[in-house]
Amino acid sequence: MRLQQKRPSAVIGIVILVTAATSLFAQPYGEADTGQPGDAMVQAFLAQKSSHVHDSFLNGIETQADWLAKRDDYRKEYLHMLGLSPLSDKTPLNATTTGSLAMDGYTVEMLHYQSKPGL
Repeated sequence: MRLQQKRPSAVIGIVILVTAATSLFAQPYGEADTGQPGDAMVQAFLAQKSSHVHDSFLNGIETQADWLAKRDDYRKEYLHMLGLSPLSDKTPLNATTTGSLAMDGYTVEMLHYQSKPGL
């Protein structure tokens, strides 16, 4: 059995229709997400949590020695919050120059590299 191919104009029409429908129901950029049940409670909770983090930031850090003693712990916590913990092993970048632009007094080189093998 052979499947019929859709005409490009029909596919384009569907894409335009879906895009238009999505933008009709999307929240406008920059508009506060409030007015729904529970919004005030969520906003108050987040404000309380951010105040706590702000107020307790660097508690007990008075000297460079204090900072150096805690720095590794802060770094581990930071990487965990970013979803980067545990860090993957460092691998070769396999960098290659894909092109260059010679400008007046400098050259811009376009590079390609693999942040992870095969990526």
